[in-house]
Amino acid sequence: MKIFLNAGHGGKDPGAIGNGLMERDVVLSIAQRAEKYLRDVGFEVKTFQYDGLQTICDDANAFKADIFISIHCNAGGG
Repeated sequence: MKIFLNAGHGGKDPGAIGNGLMERDVVLSIAQRAEKYLRDVGFEVKTFQYDGLQTICDDANAFKADIFISIHCNAGGG
């Protein structure tokens, strides 16, 4: 089974920012850890981080992913 992991906000938009963290960095770390785990248990995995939705979809389709997972972290106020 092929799993495509999209770590959100890989381009100019860093996503949510707070407490000295940027969403794009946090989600990339999460995706890389998930990728390692999924590979270790036998899945074929591709991790991709880019802002362009069409590019993300094209890459996932070219990979022929069975599962598409997009990772994001939201920010909350006060």
